[in-house]
Amino acid sequence: ARFPALGERLARLAGHAASVSDEIEALAAAQLERLGGGDPDTLSVSGLLALPEALYGAVLRRHARLLGVHPPGFHELQRIRAEVLLAKPDANPILRQDGFEYRRYRDRLYLLDQASTAPIGERTIEWRAGQPAVQLPGGLGTLALVDAAGNAVPAAVDLWVGWRRGGERIRPAGSAHTRELRLLFQEQGVPPWRRERIPLLWHGKELLAAVGVANSARMAQLLPEAELRLG
Repeated sequence: ARFPALGERLARLAGHAASVSDEIEALAAAQLERLGGGDPDTLSVSGLLALPEALYGAVLRRHARLLGVHPPGFHELQRIRAEVLLAKPDANPILRQDGFEYRRYRDRLYLLDQASTAPIGERTIEWRAGQPAVQLPGGLGTLALVDAAGNAVPAAVDLWVGWRRGGERIRPAGSAHTRELRLLFQEQGVPPWRRERIPLLWHGKELLAAVGVANSARMAQLLPEAELRLG
């Protein structure tokens, strides 16, 4: 009775808020495409930090929903900014939430399933001559040898697959010198957590390949007309 126009005003306010929300969502969609850089798991750190607060939150929440992750709330958004985006350049920050984790490497923010970042450890797998493929642990799938047409090629010699322990060296095809695997990872921008999950193909004590990073000249000699495929 004292405020007869209150209902009408509240309705107008709700409509205005909905309109603003729609505008922010439209802006967030455009920013998400711009900051993604072609990688659906990552966003530009510098780009996120340059956004206004409301748009920053909308972008991160939209990104999480697209990846099937529960969107971060207000406090999580503040922690992502303080603990991940603004961490020291040489840090390897991690913020875990509901089985997923936010990580940063160089100028990219990653949202990843925790299972996809777990190191494989010191496990090794034998790859006997005559076998075209081996099954890998940790959800990595199958490592296979195929020809140019994608047909399976059996291994010509006994091989084995392992993972990083530190100090590995390889002589990449076309190079006259061996290189530290650590330096090759840095040059190619491989994030630290992915380095621990990249299969290494060995023949005896000789490193033939870091899958997806480098193949040695020796691999072409031992396994002619064959390439590695992980999937």
